[in-house]
Amino acid sequence: VPAEGKTALQLPEGVTFIGDSAFGWCENLQEFNFHNNITEIGDASFAYCGKLEMNELPNNLETIGSGCFRSCSNIKVSKIPSKL
Repeated sequence: VPAEGKTALQLPEGVTFIGDSAFGWCENLQEFNFHNNITEIGDASFAYCGKLEMNELPNNLETIGSGCFRSCSNIKVSKIPSKL
């Protein structure tokens, strides 16, 4: 599913991994709904998504890749998953 131009995205429950640069440079992306099955987020997955706002990460998240949220100033996570 092309993400360019989308402002909100939600992945299917069966997805457990978000690949490198998967949504990087999607400048209009404002909301991404993580489900708890996601265990890994790859390098630069959301890099330069400057409008993206997020308060929570998936509870089962174990790995966040390098530069995953680079230049995302609206990311304010209040709780870090215990497996991370």
